[in-house]
This record gives sequence, C-alpha cells and structure tokens, in this order.
Amino acid sequence: MKDQYAAFLLGGAIGDALGAAVEFMPRAETLSRFGPEGITDYAPAYGTSHGEKLLSSLALWPLWRI
Repeated sequence: MKDQYAAFLLGGAIGDALGAAVEFMPRAETLSRFGPEGITDYAPAYGTSHGEKLLSSLALWPLWRI
C-alpha cells in the first residue's frame, strides 16, 4: 500500500511539473510553441528549469517521513 501511495503522489508531482509551463496557456499557443504533440518534456516555469511548484513539494514531503 505504501508503494501505491508513493506512486500516486509522485505521478501528481510529475504531471504538475510537466504542465506548469502551459498551465494558463491557450491550447493554440501551446501547440504553436511546443509542436503538434504539445508539451512532452519539462520546460522552464516559475523561475525553475523543471516547473517545481510549492504544492507538489508539500504533497511529496510526507514521503520523506515514511
């Protein structure tokens, strides 16, 4: 069960980081900037190279305690 919980939180953080660069971007702009596949890799966002967000960091913090 612990592994499933960790995978759930990690998957959310990865999705959060991947989507950070396009979070408020219209679809047409996303496709124009990243191509027809959309964003497929980390892009700069929120002053970091990988779009780390506070909510992801806070959600993952309990993993270091398990």
